[in-house]
Amino acid sequence: MAEQKQVMMIGNDLQKKIIELLGANGPMTRGEMVNRLQIARTTIYDTLAKLMNQNLVDRYPINNNKKRGRPKVVFILKNSKGIIAS
Repeated sequence: MAEQKQVMMIGNDLQKKIIELLGANGPMTRGEMVNRLQIARTTIYDTLAKLMNQNLVDRYPINNNKKRGRPKVVFILKNSKGIIAS
């Protein structure tokens, strides 16, 4: 049971770090977050998914004017009313 609480605390701490990071730096890609936080890409992605489910973060593809490949995706912090924070 204590182990489960510790895992939840780590998740909550990471959510808080990502919210603070997006609040301070504005829109960021997963790769930029990985570089700043030094945490595995999949862990960042899972945490972002939780934040999106809580309606705290949104994701937007960026048109990079390339005809091939996937568009770059940035994550943006929302404010308490669901409006994108700048």
